Amino acid sequence: MKKGFTLIELLAVIVILGIILVIAVPNIMSIINRTKLDAYKKNEEILISATRTYLTQNGISLQDGESTTISYATLKTSNLIEPIRDINNNNECINSKVYITRNGTNYVYKAGLICDNYISLNTFDLLNGLGKFERDANSDGLADGWNRNPSGANFSLLLGIQNVILTAETSTYGFSIHTTIPINNTHKYYIGCYVKHNNNKNAGLYIDLLKDGIYKIYVGNAYSTSPEFKYVSILINPNSHDVNQLLLMLKTFQSPGDISGFKDVLALNLTEMYGAGNEPTKEAIDALILKSR
Repeated sequence: MKKGFTLIELLAVIVILGIILVIAVPNIMSIINRTKLDAYKKNEEILISATRTYLTQNGISLQDGESTTISYATLKTSNLIEPIRDINNNNECINSKVYITRNGTNYVYKAGLICDNYISLNTFDLLNGLGKFERDANSDGLADGWNRNPSGANFSLLLGIQNVILTAETSTYGFSIHTTIPINNTHKYYIGCYVKHNNNKNAGLYIDLLKDGIYKIYVGNAYSTSPEFKYVSILINPNSHDVNQLLLMLKTFQSPGDISGFKDVLALNLTEMYGAGNEPTKEAIDALILKSR
């Protein structure tokens, strides 16, 4: 005679299934997301391959140090590429492009894939990777491309993999590390990074605009007081001010013993990427950045 399951046995099965789902679902989602990122990377390779063919077929050569850009539209109308579509919504990635620079006898290609749910961050980042804080050529504790403000040693820095930690040695109203980015005063820019502060004080981005190194105007900030890394960002529109540089400061307000951290800092020229008048909102770029990493 067959026996049915008791209520306790059924509940035990449900609990076990629940535990399996809790463990399995995040892993499955991670695999799906990684597969999508791999597909976007493959499309970047397709763009570069088509661009190589385009240069060869059209007899295009560059002088040493010269650069040029080939648009996705050019490659498509030349019948060198099939439509590239967003993996998530199937919309065509029409703003994509490839940047080419001649370095000696070598041609360096950088794919700039721009889809609704992915952009080639390494290509479009105006900081060229400085925001990862991975290089310190002179071993002074300050990442290459960054400077202290104020210059006196009233705070210390600790570099790590994609991370910089600022530690106050004296009570400080505000100190920072900073770098300067050349800009076009008719373009719109986006700056973002992850930031944290161990004592619930302000730490984040602070932006000034300069003309040939001379301060012209303060344009905004984006701070967090979270003890865990939180993403903050700001949209910059120079509005045709007479400026040609953006001063990017990673700034914090601390007392002795306080620790703040920054990582994955990036800067994008939205007008260069999408065209004048077509730049996305800050919120749209925020979401896109998180999907592209």
